[in-house]
Amino acid sequence: MSEKYSQKVRKMRITSFPNVLIGNPATRVPAFAGMTFRWLYCSIAFALLITVIAGCSGKKADPVQIHKANEALARGEFETGIALLDSLAQESPDDDALKSARAAAHMKYADYLMYDSPLPPHQKYPGALRQYRIVVSLDPTNQEAKQDIDMIESIYRQMGKPIPQ
Repeated sequence: MSEKYSQKVRKMRITSFPNVLIGNPATRVPAFAGMTFRWLYCSIAFALLITVIAGCSGKKADPVQIHKANEALARGEFETGIALLDSLAQESPDDDALKSARAAAHMKYADYLMYDSPLPPHQKYPGALRQYRIVVSLDPTNQEAKQDIDMIESIYRQMGKPIPQ
């Protein structure tokens, strides 16, 4: 050990931690003497990492509210269920579970309008088309919604009418 380093170590004696020593007890080198700044930097880095992870995860939607929306959808109250899911989406825009629940709700409503609604075709097709487009905006990989959009648009083309926006 160099003489200069030995003098520094002697000056850094910490009397409040007499049992925390490494090496030769005669030199009384505190265990954390050389690691103080490393520990500080690691602590700061860890705190920043936790902060970033917490910030990126985003706020999750309340599962009870999602369940209430799904119950409304099961009762056929599509607009009520979708409105509840949409309000949750404003609070938790990055929640993937909520996004898939919204896509499923809009798909269910679109299928109802398309196949089960007592409305005449000139009233149900625009609504179904709007719902299928929302499904695709929420889930671009949904092939069923894309096929239904194509089918409704082809019906409008065959009739020579403009496709609703």
